[in-house]
Amino acid sequence: MLFPEVGRPVAAGRDSAEDFAQDSAEAGVDALGFEVFYRAQFSRLVAFLLFQGASEMDAADVAQDTMIKLFARWAIVETPSAWVNVVASRELIRRRVEDRASVLVGEVVESTVIREGAETRWYEQHEVLRMLRLLPARQCQVLSWTFDGYTPDEIAGYLGVASSTVRANLYKARRALGRHFAEGKGQR
Repeated sequence: MLFPEVGRPVAAGRDSAEDFAQDSAEAGVDALGFEVFYRAQFSRLVAFLLFQGASEMDAADVAQDTMIKLFARWAIVETPSAWVNVVASRELIRRRVEDRASVLVGEVVESTVIREGAETRWYEQHEVLRMLRLLPARQCQVLSWTFDGYTPDEIAGYLGVASSTVRANLYKARRALGRHFAEGKGQR
C-alpha cells in the first residue's frame, strides 16, 4: 500500500493516527502542524470557494484536493493560507472550463461536514452567494480574496495581475452588488 501524500510505502496493518504521524515524521513532514492548519482552514477555504461561485459539492471537493496537495508540499510552502487559495482558485477555474464542455447533471450534496465551524456562516447568507454568482468570475475571485482578509496589493501578487486590475474589479463588483441591494430594497 502506498502512503499517497508522500509517496512512501506503508507497512501492512499500519493505518492509525499514530502510525500516520510516525510515517509523516520519518518522511520529514510536520503532521501535527498540518493537522492544526487543516482544522483551522478547511471550512474557510470552502467558504472562499463558495464566494467564487462554486457549488457546495465542488467547494468541498476542491478544498479537500487542495489540502492533499498542500500536505505533500507542507515542508516547503511558506504561506499555506495564500497557497491553498491560489491552488484552489485555479482548480475551480479548471473545473468550470471542463464543465462547460460537458452536460450538467443534478448534484447530491452531503454538506454537514462543510457547515462545521464559525467561518461557514455563508449558509445563512445564501442571498449574497446568489448575487456573487451573477458577477464575472474575476470579480468574484477578487471579492473572495478580499473577504478572506487580503489587500489588493497582496491579491495582485498571488494572482499575478496588476494592482490596478484588482482594484478595478473590486470597484466594479462592489458597485454591482450595491445596485443589486438597492434594487432589492426598493422592490420590498
